[in-house]
Amino acid sequence: MNPLHHKTKAKCIAAILVFYLAAFFTLSLVYEVREAHHSCQGEQCPICHQIQNLERVREQFSSSAGEVSIFFWTFVSILAISLHQTIEIFTKTPVQLHVRLNH
Repeated sequence: MNPLHHKTKAKCIAAILVFYLAAFFTLSLVYEVREAHHSCQGEQCPICHQIQNLERVREQFSSSAGEVSIFFWTFVSILAISLHQTIEIFTKTPVQLHVRLNH
């Protein structure tokens, strides 16, 4: 496999992950700002519960030494490796697969 092609794929995967993280942080902040002055229903308020969940998830993403971050990066690494192996299998040429083409 071409090393340049591999680097391009890795950069594309990294860009997608950065996009998803940026979208999560942006959209969760927009949700919090929009619902900041909602009519609270007390302890059972679903909006307050959702805001607390978003804050917890943001804290887990922010701490690079946390267990959740380690699990997340392990999962992403395994996913990236398996994706790379799958792509490599399906993008081999007949020459790389040692296929005889004479009739």
